[in-house]
Order: sequence, then structure tokens, then C-alpha cells
Amino acid sequence: SILSGIALPEETVRRGDVPDDGVGLVTGLLAIGPEEQQWLDRTAAEQADQEGLFPLTSFGDVVVVATAHGFDAWVETAAPRALGHHVYRLRVDPERLDPWFLAACLRERSNARRAGTHASNTSRVDVRRLHALRLPLEEQQAYGQVHRKLVEMEKALAELGGVGRELSDGLSALLATGRLAYR
Repeated sequence: SILSGIALPEETVRRGDVPDDGVGLVTGLLAIGPEEQQWLDRTAAEQADQEGLFPLTSFGDVVVVATAHGFDAWVETAAPRALGHHVYRLRVDPERLDPWFLAACLRERSNARRAGTHASNTSRVDVRRLHALRLPLEEQQAYGQVHRKLVEMEKALAELGGVGRELSDGLSALLATGRLAYR
């Protein structure tokens, strides 16, 4: 099943670190660059989900950010989270479709270009026009395992990049203040 997130009223959205009694909010800006974390009150979010006002994710859902500049797809591992505007939740039957395989197929960049639409100043991706290979479940699961390892590598490289930036900044500061010896 496919459910779309919505633009949530600004007064319901909190900013900062997500507390234990909060639910993170996934927005279309997430993949564009770093932004302040946004979240909702967990009780209110769960009630809104039950009433069908907006969807929350569950572990194993495939989440798709459907903006052309921030396009991405991944398997949800931090559920529950609320979905903002231009973000979709795909809930698959794991007996028929491997979510990691589906996310790997959907996030391929040329897929986003083929499914792209243009309306006024925004470019969006029509989630229903995205393509995925049709393979037997056993093959999907094998591809899905490889994709899961690639995602883990991607996260490790991002963390390493952050550590590298901190190291470079620290060394630059020492150099700029004359506290770094060089030869």
C-alpha cells in the first residue's frame, strides 16, 4: 500500500532533538541537506495515524522522498516517524516483495528522472511511475542483502567524512593560531 505524508500545521511541529515521547518527522528537505530535527508529540501522532489523518512509519516500510532534488528511498529502521509533504510510505508484503530490494530499485537516480513531473516551481517524482525489477522473492532477498550492506557502508563513509572534517577543522585552527608545528 502507498500512503502520502501531508504538510503538517506549523503549530504541531516541534524542533530540536527528538525526545523519548516524540515522533520524528521526515520531510522532503531531509535529503537536500542538514536541517534541524523536527518532531511531533507521540500520543497526538499515534492518534492522528489511527484516525487516518497522516501516516506513521513502521519498521520495514519503504520511505520515498518524492522531490526531484531530495529524492531518496530507504527501508525504515527508526519507526515510528511521521511523514511530511512529498514523502510516501510503501508497506509491502514481505512474503511477496523484499523491502530492501524495493528500496534499492526505487532509489536509482535514473528512475527518479523517468518518473519526474514538473509543476510550477517544484519538481516532484510520481511514486506510482517508479520502476522495480521483477524477480523471484529469493533473488530479491539476495539483492536486498547486498543493498543493506551498501547502505551500512554509505552510513559509515558519511560518519568518517564528519570525523575527517572535524580533524581538518581542528588542525586548521591550530595552524592559524601558531600552535601546530610543521616541517
